[in-house]
Amino acid sequence: MKLLISMMCLAATALAAQPAPSPKSPGMADQTELTSQSFVTQAQMAGMFEVESGALAQSQGVDAQVKAFGHRMVTEHAAMNTQLLQVVGASMPMPRKLDAEHQARLDKLKSLQGQAFDTAYSDEMMKGHEKAIDLFTKAGTSLRVSTELQLFARNALPALQQHQMLAMALPGSAH
Repeated sequence: MKLLISMMCLAATALAAQPAPSPKSPGMADQTELTSQSFVTQAQMAGMFEVESGALAQSQGVDAQVKAFGHRMVTEHAAMNTQLLQVVGASMPMPRKLDAEHQARLDKLKSLQGQAFDTAYSDEMMKGHEKAIDLFTKAGTSLRVSTELQLFARNALPALQQHQMLAMALPGSAH
């Protein structure tokens, strides 16, 4: 019995001595990694993509609903991007052009025509808004995101949720 108790104490000591999981460990909430700067970078990148792909939808889309949605994305995401810039001011760097991932996605859309474009654009809008809703939800409660950016994220969330609902109704949408 003493041996069993000793082994249990040893095991408990060994477990207690293990380092805490790092914030980037699998299974940890992404919220621990979100900072004001990472939120701003991701939000700005997504917003720029929405504006550029929305302009593309207006010129390359064939369905009137896709064109109208593209127009709405240009208008509303440009406004969100402007609001984000006003909140951030000169306090941190903001991306001015798309990163390689977003540019590749935009280039793919540029290469498509007709119904193939409408379907790919609809898919991008659903996936993109799902990611944006997740990002803005986390930013709205993250202790590592400034109070001003938390407020911006919470205020922008209803529009993003509405965009996702509208994207689900687009022609060619998988939902």
